[in-house]
Amino acid sequence: IYHCATQRQIFCNVVDDPLQTSFITPALIDHSPIIIALSTGGNAPTLSGLLRQEIESHLSTASLDPLSTLATLAGSLRQRVKNYFPAVHIKHQFWLKFFTDKMLINAVEHHDTLAINVHIQRLLTETGAVSLNENRSN
Repeated sequence: IYHCATQRQIFCNVVDDPLQTSFITPALIDHSPIIIALSTGGNAPTLSGLLRQEIESHLSTASLDPLSTLATLAGSLRQRVKNYFPAVHIKHQFWLKFFTDKMLINAVEHHDTLAINVHIQRLLTETGAVSLNENRSN
């Protein structure tokens, strides 16, 4: 099969023979939009599967749901944040705050849309103030 696929320039995965494999399939943990891929580079697929099971046993839906909501929310805010903060390092500061802000995470966990929007605006304002202070000190 590998030789036929290679002649036709078709990808082929021979599970028990990494040398005759043109692609590998990682073990996936899919809590869309959060997706975690684990791989051993084709050396030990069973180990990848075991690691996936081990990690999944430590990740509860309750812990991933708010993170998934934050990831989706971040996707909807990307252009706004990009327009608000042209400098890459300031955007990075904002996103670090966004994903770790306990008040925002609490609002997400409680599905409190008003509080979510208030906390996002607060983070935008705080990060902007930090940015302005950085510029004044230079």
